[in-house]
Amino acid sequence: MRKNLILIGMLILLATAFITCGGDDNPVTPTNNAPGIPAIDGAPASGATGVVLTPTLGWTCSDPDGDALTYTVLFGTAAAPPVASTNQTADTYSPTSLSYSTKYYWSVSAKDPSGAIASSVVWNFTTLAEPAETITTPNVP
Repeated sequence: MRKNLILIGMLILLATAFITCGGDDNPVTPTNNAPGIPAIDGAPASGATGVVLTPTLGWTCSDPDGDALTYTVLFGTAAAPPVASTNQTADTYSPTSLSYSTKYYWSVSAKDPSGAIASSVVWNFTTLAEPAETITTPNVP
């Protein structure tokens, strides 16, 4: 019986050691998931033509962890567009000074507070052609 009591006491000490080792000294670090890939939202659709010179580009993106996201927008006339905006929180971008009959490329990268990044594909659109000038003949008085 005495051997049983000693064995039970040792098991209790061993169990206590295992329980206390998993305490605050070894906190579990949660894993961070990267944001979803940004998707185009609204007009202009990729490949659109006849787009006005003042478009608002929009996208949707979410983070599986519910983290707030910041965006980097790439925009320009090159197929690999340069950075146009960084660290913005809005999911829209309004480029300025566009030209008629010009193909523009754009993409978006989403970043969460842990630094995980997800990037979209490169989209494109072409602006409308310059309107023809109309000449009217004045009425003879």
